[in-house]
Amino acid sequence: MTRGAREDAGFTLVELLVALALMVLIVSAITGGLHFGRRVWERDRSAEHRVELEAAAHALENLIASAYSASAAVSEGRPLLVFEGTPGGCTFVALSEGSAQIGGLIVTEVGLDPAGVLRVWTAPFRNSTAWALQRATMHETQIVRHLAGIRFTYFGPPQPGEPPRWSPSWSGRAVLPLLISVSLVPGTGREDLALTIALRQR
Repeated sequence: MTRGAREDAGFTLVELLVALALMVLIVSAITGGLHFGRRVWERDRSAEHRVELEAAAHALENLIASAYSASAAVSEGRPLLVFEGTPGGCTFVALSEGSAQIGGLIVTEVGLDPAGVLRVWTAPFRNSTAWALQRATMHETQIVRHLAGIRFTYFGPPQPGEPPRWSPSWSGRAVLPLLISVSLVPGTGREDLALTIALRQR
């Protein structure tokens, strides 16, 4: 076998090192491109979810601001103001704007379901049944998905003549709260979206 034939039989160490270096550069470029693409995709998803949260906040603001001061009979005693505010949601009477809803006054409940979906349940306001309504018998509307939680706080005088203050609940009161603060907690660990709503009816 000649010297030339032996040299063509394989790669030299230098050629192998150059080939490996080129492969490392190519893999690094591909990995970096994939990482960059993933970051852009996550940023787009984050921006999209933020837009959804802002739309949900706007819908909640319009809905809660229309809370109406209405009382309904209970099984015993005098009629009570139909407003039940808890840290996780609230129930109130609102004036329907028609369109997809029926006209007139509607009992409205806002809260999260176990799957982290913010929903609104509505039913026609009837004095005799307002305090006995169950979600299963009400019309259900989905507002936004993928929430880890929602927090309500209420601002107003605890009793007539007392100075107003923030409270985590509002029930059994004679009047509606002055303000309601709502904080939407995304399920992605991103920043909460908070809004403060002034009720139009007093």
